[in-house]
Amino acid sequence: VDVTYSLADDDSVAIRYHAELVKGTESVFNPTNHTYWNLTGFEEPTVHNHICSIPATHVMAMHSDRPMIPTGQLQAVTGTALDFAAQPRKYGDRIDEFDKETVRGYDHAYVTSAAPTDHLRQVACVLSELSGLRLTVLTDQPVLVMYTGNWISDKLVGKYGKRYCNYAAVALETQRFVNAVNIPEYRDQVLLHPGSIFTHNVVYKLDIVE
Repeated sequence: VDVTYSLADDDSVAIRYHAELVKGTESVFNPTNHTYWNLTGFEEPTVHNHICSIPATHVMAMHSDRPMIPTGQLQAVTGTALDFAAQPRKYGDRIDEFDKETVRGYDHAYVTSAAPTDHLRQVACVLSELSGLRLTVLTDQPVLVMYTGNWISDKLVGKYGKRYCNYAAVALETQRFVNAVNIPEYRDQVLLHPGSIFTHNVVYKLDIVE
């Protein structure tokens, strides 16, 4: 397994995952990156005012008795609190609609394609009007898990003595289908066999919106 991080002059960081099976007959492999982003530098303690756009019309549906485990079925997001495709909007606009005992906020797998592609595609854009910073995420992977830090502990203290809290930052995780190893139609996407090569590319690009 190799993971390569590259910084570019356009204020982007690219992550490339490469894996090959060197022993055995089969292995599961589906890595991602769980970097947290707060585009205000924590001048605002949560990401409620961050404006998000995701050009996906479906998420992976979850089991009713296990709300964090995908079933393999796809669920339309149009008109719901999960819809960031119709128009960009703030996380805080509808985040309170989620059950506070289980999910608490956004922790959903957005489906942006049926399988990995041979080119990078924009799968998310997040903007802070306070700082003017915009984050654009591009990948060749089919799924983007967006997690709004729903369970971040207020016991954590970061740089400059900033105390974190629920919803302090957002993670944008590109990957293959979540729980794919247990879903027959997606299982092959996360299995390595002798002679096969796994690749995963993602770019996080920052710029300033005047």
